[in-house]
This record gives sequence, C-alpha cells and structure tokens, in this order.
Amino acid sequence: MSRRMDSAPRLRPPSVTRRLFLALSLAFALLFAHPIPALSSPPMDGALDAAGAFIRQTLSAPGPPVFQGNLLCQEVSVRNFYSQRNHAPAWQNPFGISPEAHALLAQIAQAGSHGLSPGDYHEQALRLFAAKAVEQHAGFSLPSPETLAGLDLLLTDAFFLYASHLSLGKVRQESASPRWHDELSGAVPLLAQAIASRSVSRTLDQMAPSFYGYRRLRDAVAAYRDIEKAGGLPLVSSARRLQRGDKGPDVEALRRRLEAEHDLAFSPAPKAPDVFDTALETALTSFQWRHGIATDGKLGQETVAALTIPAGKKARLLERNLERWRWLPRNLEDRFVMVNLADFTLSAVEKGDIALTMKVVAGKTYRKTPIFSSVMRQVEFNPAWNVPYSIASHDILPELKKNPGYLKARGFQVISGLDGSRVDPASVNWSQVSAKNLNYRFRQNPGAGNALGRVKFIFPNPYAVYLHDTPKKSLFAKTRRVYSSGCIRVERVADLAEFALSGTPGWGKDTIARAMASGKGQTVTMARPLPVRILYWTAWADTRKPVVHFREDVYGRDQALAAALAAPPPRPGQGGR
Repeated sequence: MSRRMDSAPRLRPPSVTRRLFLALSLAFALLFAHPIPALSSPPMDGALDAAGAFIRQTLSAPGPPVFQGNLLCQEVSVRNFYSQRNHAPAWQNPFGISPEAHALLAQIAQAGSHGLSPGDYHEQALRLFAAKAVEQHAGFSLPSPETLAGLDLLLTDAFFLYASHLSLGKVRQESASPRWHDELSGAVPLLAQAIASRSVSRTLDQMAPSFYGYRRLRDAVAAYRDIEKAGGLPLVSSARRLQRGDKGPDVEALRRRLEAEHDLAFSPAPKAPDVFDTALETALTSFQWRHGIATDGKLGQETVAALTIPAGKKARLLERNLERWRWLPRNLEDRFVMVNLADFTLSAVEKGDIALTMKVVAGKTYRKTPIFSSVMRQVEFNPAWNVPYSIASHDILPELKKNPGYLKARGFQVISGLDGSRVDPASVNWSQVSAKNLNYRFRQNPGAGNALGRVKFIFPNPYAVYLHDTPKKSLFAKTRRVYSSGCIRVERVADLAEFALSGTPGWGKDTIARAMASGKGQTVTMARPLPVRILYWTAWADTRKPVVHFREDVYGRDQALAAALAAPPPRPGQGGR
C-alpha cells in the first residue's frame, strides 16, 4: 500500500453531535413533508418483507385490528387494502419512506384548517414511529420491521379516516355522534390509485366540499385565528345606549371594534373618532345585519353582547359550520329549496342562483324543527288541518278545558278515534279527558283562520313536518321567530307555490291566486319534484359579499356538535361505533 493511500482520511463512525444533527434533520423532513435525504444504508428489501409479515399478523388477529395500543378505525378498508397488496407496505420503498407518506403527513398537519383535529388521525403515534425510524436510520441501521409496519398501518388508517371525515363529516347529522367506523365507499381503490399516481395530497383536497361557501368559511376561520393570535378583537364595554350624535371614549372604542371586522372602513386619522357619526351608524347597522340583530343602528344590550364575542370563539363557531357543509351531497340539484332554521329564512335556488328568499317561522325551542332532506311533490290549496296527537293533547285539550267554546270558535271538528264518526263537542265531558284517554281527533276546516293558511307544501318525512301558510302574519316582523309546533310557516306562499309549480301545465301566478281565493281544497301534483333541505347554519360566508354572518344558536345544537367534533378517537375496547 502506498504512503498516499495509507495517509488518506478514513471513514469514522458519526459523532454523537453529528448523529443528533442527522436525526433532527430527518425528523424535520419526515414531519414537515420534505423528502428524506438518501442514507448510506443498505436497501430495505428484507426489512420491508418482515414489515409485511407484521402487517399480516396484525390484521389476521381476531377482533378489531390494534397496533401497539392504536386502534385502526377503518377496519374493513384497511384489511381489504392490504389483502389486495399481499400485505406489502404501501408507504415505504427500498430506499426509505415514500414522498406520498410525507404528503399525507402534511395533509394531517393542516387538518385544523378544515376545523378537524390532527390528533384524530394518529398524529402522535405517527410522530413516535417516525422518530424511531429516524433514530435507527441515524445510526446507519435499518428501521425495525415492527416500526415500519406500525408506520404503514397507521398512515393507511389515517388516510381512510381523514378522507371519510372530509367527505362525509366527522359527526353524524342525525345523532350528533362522531364517525370513527363509517367507511367511505370506494376508499380502497381510491388510495391505491392515489399512491400509484403520486396524488395523495390532491386526492384528499378533492374529498372536501368544493362549494364556494365552504372555501370562504375556511378563509374566515383563518382570519379570525390570525386576529386571535394578534391579541383579539378590540374591547367594547359601554353601558350606555349609544346612538348617532353621542360623543366620548366609548364611541371611539366602538369605532375600533367595527374597523376590526371591516364593518367600518379603516381610517388612519378620522376627524372626530370619538363622535358617533353617520358612517359609524351605517357600520353598526352592517354589524347588526350580519349577526341577525334588529338593524336600528344603535348600541343596545343585544348588540353589545354580539360585539363582545372573542375572535377565538367566532373561529370555533365557524369550524362547526364547516362540518355542516360536509353533510351536503357534493352535487347539489339544479333546483331546490333550502331552509336555514337558525336564520329563519327560506331560499329557493335555481342553477346556483337564489331565485327567491323569504322569512319563515320555525318550531319553538321545546319543539325544535328537525334537520332533514326530502322531496316536495305536491302543493295543497286550502288544506284542512288534521291536528297531530302531540298538539291535540298538549295544546288544544288544555285550552278546551278552560273554554268549552274553543273548538267552535276556531272551526274545529271532533272525530271519534274509534269509528271515525263526527262527534258533537258539547256531548263530551272534557274535564274527564286527559292525554292518556284522548280518543278523539281534531280537524280544522279550510278557511281564513286555519292554522295552515291557504297553502301547504307536502314532502314525505318521518317527522310529519311541512311548509305552510299562516294567518299570523305579524310573526314575520319579529327577529327571533320560534313560534310553531315544529312545522315551518312561510311568509310568501304564493311566490313559493309559483316556484314549486314552475313547469306544471296550467299553473301560473293567476291560477295560483284563484286557487287560493276559492276556499276549496285542491291538491296539485308537481311536474318537477323539488328537493327540500332543512338545515341549521349558525354561521356562513356570504357568497355575494365578502362578509361572514353569525346567528344565535336558538336550539342549542352547536354545543352537541362541538362536543362530537372534539371527541378523541376511541381506544381499543371503547368501540365508538
């Protein structure tokens, strides 16, 4: 050996400092979706084969699949996915962790932008397994097969679970319980294709709603989070009922507060910032409109309460309503009717545009109108009202006991529950009748005083809820309209009837007006059935203006939704189905 060769620098094992640097570099690369640098270690073919054996062993064990205390929630999809691969790892190759694994980890890290928690998708366990792999790589040894198997299984389960939540929602609309085991149809070929085409990130992006309103709401969440990080919204603590013409530091505080949410255009040096001028009144009216408050342009108690909601609380409220977007089908119909119970409004939509909007009256807080979807098929003019048992026993019977003439004054008939015959109400000793032995039905004839008014819109549903007219028009002037027994009273029934019967031969505006005025009962089957969606949005982004709306949670449904969204993944033995 020559002296030159003999004196060449020798390769030495990495120092502790160098190992730590390499470990941190690799950890950063793994956890933040940067490619892991090539390592001076032998190909991992043998380790991957052993990892496949670990995967097979885990999935062949009886009961729900668990890996080191981590329950795989999407059991059927995970088993089918690996069965089709002969249990070979999917997220690793002979040279290390694949770029698609990094892409998935990056997607999980930003789940909060959808109002979802990264912790629901094995984030902590994935970090631990990734750290083990990094540590073993840093020592120039192959990661253990168990580490590789754990990382692979958890990544696969995380993909299926996250895709399910983005597509279907984390929470079941009907029960407000979290979905952990509701599996997305077609998820297995979806993942296989995403990995093969290196499109995991794009595939998950496509799982979320593409509606403009959903994207705008995500932007609003980010904006309120930024406000929260910057110190929050300016404080308004005035005990005075401020209005135009008032002056003082409270007015200046109100000005700063309205500038923060862009109801008032920011002015670096207003001439008189402590004076309640016309511009400030207009801005306050805008704020009240966005929050469902009577738009009087005055700083009253209800407006102060809305002004003092912190930015973080508003962000959380918006996140809950992102979930409500995920409950909608991705391909909405060309024509449909949508009712927002929290806003007490009905919108008729055609080809993406709002063709008609009007006020509605919803169910009382103890008789909440349910959330559901159906299809309207018939319009009934001058309907009779067959009173549901719950209303007959809890509302009409107590009134009848106090006033024997109650039924006659309101045009009700009494019908025997035994044989369907008419009964003279004067022949019944109502003081002896209770909810338990109420063997009578009440029917209100068509007429001006009929509770259903002149028009009823029929769409089958298990709640016996429908849209209808009302003789109590004064209720539409109120801001908080919770007065019905569960059905939805509509402000402009003639306009809604015209929209519903559009395309039905012989039924236009004039025909509808004559049918309503005739006083005669008539049911018309619609030529074009009309989807109906009864929804509950306590916050939404306006698609026509760059503003966000907030509404009171009149039914208290946000609390149950928030609890379900915050629920952690089930542990082994907890079930959670």
